[in-house]
Amino acid sequence: MKVATDQAAKVLSIVAARRPAGDGSAYDMERQVSLDALPLPAAVVSLSKQTLNIVASNVAFGELAVPQDERQDLLDRIEASVAVRQVLSGTSEGAQFEWQDGSFVNGRHYTVAISPVVSPSQIGRQVVVTLIERTGEVRAGESLRRESRTDPLTGLSNRAGFVEALERRIAELGADRLALVMVDLARFSRVNECMGSLGADELIITVARRMLSQLRGTDLLARTGSNEFSIAVRLDDGPGDVLAAARRVEVTLTRPFRLSDFEIKIKIDCAIGCALATGGDDPDDAETFMRHAQHALYRAKQTKQIEHYQLSAMNVARRRFTMETELRRALERDELTLAFQPLVSLETGKITGFEALSRWVLPDNELVAPAEFIAVAEDCGLILPLGRWALDRALGTMVAWDAAAGYELPLYMSVNLSPI
Repeated sequence: MKVATDQAAKVLSIVAARRPAGDGSAYDMERQVSLDALPLPAAVVSLSKQTLNIVASNVAFGELAVPQDERQDLLDRIEASVAVRQVLSGTSEGAQFEWQDGSFVNGRHYTVAISPVVSPSQIGRQVVVTLIERTGEVRAGESLRRESRTDPLTGLSNRAGFVEALERRIAELGADRLALVMVDLARFSRVNECMGSLGADELIITVARRMLSQLRGTDLLARTGSNEFSIAVRLDDGPGDVLAAARRVEVTLTRPFRLSDFEIKIKIDCAIGCALATGGDDPDDAETFMRHAQHALYRAKQTKQIEHYQLSAMNVARRRFTMETELRRALERDELTLAFQPLVSLETGKITGFEALSRWVLPDNELVAPAEFIAVAEDCGLILPLGRWALDRALGTMVAWDAAAGYELPLYMSVNLSPI
């Protein structure tokens, strides 16, 4: 693109440099031939008494210069006048910008380039204005961009497209006028295994159609995961709008689905999580809004009810995430300890054994409850090294006790291990 404009300016500079003294007509003819040879709209512009003059142009430029308003100059239409004056005055070495002629869909797209024509013969500074058409490139790029933001199966926006649309709505309406609903189809993988990908695809399409039928024209539905849908709900009558939308979706999905290639009816359960702006924790971007809805969705999978995001849930999630990292480091550094709970025989009243209990004390002497960190360990996969550590430490403790007593003590040790 830049090569074409540079070549045009170079050719016209050579023509200007070869201009014979006093032979303006021959120069004008050679310049015109050079312009007509260019495969793009081009014109030579000069400045006379603070007025811009198009001193020469080719046919392509002339066709483009037919304005809808005959009083409007093409240089003004393409908003090039200021840039041309800057190049002619020497304050700029050149300029390049994009110009759209008409609407985005039906119009044409150009890159406008302005380059100086060097004239050693002192005939005055001139610039060449060229327009390189990029309509095909722009439309192809827009098509690829649209495809990258669309779910090919349902035709709905995918996650990237939904986040982009949600950002625009937050900017236009404000987060307090919006709510987010996330719907997760339960046991969808089982449907895929039993009926194959074609049956699963038909189910997803049917679910999308049903959900669309229950939404208002101002709501936005997207498929943001393989079995997850997201809905941006505009709050016209207050927070009750989001609950009404969630219940409509829940009701429509409880009706059995009949697939065309299967003589069976399928009932799909779903989990629904909702998020609204909540005072001091208002989401100021789409990703934060979606993260809030995902926390509500996670809880909905456990409670089997429509759940709303709460700030306390986010705080718990953050603490669990931090605790996972700290627990991993504690295991690596052997910072956990065992407490031994005596086990007493009800018949003899004597101690017959001990139960080994894991204890975790943070560097600031805060005791983390076992129910809390063991649950985190089970979720993140640390329960296996934690169980091995507890078993090894308990056995080592019994060996040390036997060695200290000088004989094998008549005691047993209970160690709680995960079924995993």
